[in-house]
Amino acid sequence: MSRGYRLFFVAAFGWLALGTAAPSNNSARANHAETAHNVENSLARTANSQAQVVEQARPGEYEKPCEEGERNYRSDLCAQWEAARAARDAADSAWWAVFWSIFSLGLSGAGLVALLVTIKQGREALAKAEKANGIAQDTAKRQLRAYVTFSKLIFIPVFDRDTKLLTRLKVQGRFENNGQTPAKIVACITGGQWFPANEDPGDFYRQFRESDAIEVVISVGQMSDFGDFTTLNLNAVKLREIYTKHTRAILSFKIKYLDVFEEIWEASHASELVVYDDPAHMVRPDPNGIDNFNTLNFGARILQGAFT
Repeated sequence: MSRGYRLFFVAAFGWLALGTAAPSNNSARANHAETAHNVENSLARTANSQAQVVEQARPGEYEKPCEEGERNYRSDLCAQWEAARAARDAADSAWWAVFWSIFSLGLSGAGLVALLVTIKQGREALAKAEKANGIAQDTAKRQLRAYVTFSKLIFIPVFDRDTKLLTRLKVQGRFENNGQTPAKIVACITGGQWFPANEDPGDFYRQFRESDAIEVVISVGQMSDFGDFTTLNLNAVKLREIYTKHTRAILSFKIKYLDVFEEIWEASHASELVVYDDPAHMVRPDPNGIDNFNTLNFGARILQGAFT
């Protein structure tokens, strides 16, 4: 028997013994009542103690999982639940972090593509602007630069001082500036050759002899004469062969000039000399005004117009 039950039976036996004893007087009865009350309280306390011992002796149950916000660290299961919940929260946070990282990466990729497209469009616009600017500059240059073109041949007969007969013929090319700005002539190149009447000169007019450098400025709308063909020796005998159509004389010109933009250009011309009258009958004009010579005695058959 347990110690608790033995105390219970001893208390009950004492109470019965006191109850059977006859009280001698009123004082004794009062003492007996107080003693009985004390015994009753002792029995009640004993019973409660026994009940607590029995309750503590029962095997314990598993703790319920912690509720949201609950902090019960006395239970291992609760601690494990808290750890699992923290792991779940960490996993959720990690998932959202990955999600936002991927989303940000997508936005960055879209921004990069948009930037590349913008750069490409900017380059295309810049190229078009440069092209348009180049066209505008070229148009302005074409409008403002000098244009030197061949105008006509100038015939200058040379007569003998004594006989007054024609000895030779000087031929010059007249060039005109039809542009908007002055032109500086830096070189005049001439070419001349004799051919039999039945022979085709071909592209001889494109063959030139380089001349010494010159510097002549032709203003807008003005003309200037160049060339002499002294090497061709257009004397009276050769001129008569042209007149009788036994031979041909091909004359060619080319000048080089600079415009205001310091760009160099060329103007060329080629013609065949034509003699309409017999040179043997050509004499120097009479000082008194009788003139039997006219520059219309000579002409030119154009083989190639002004070319560059």
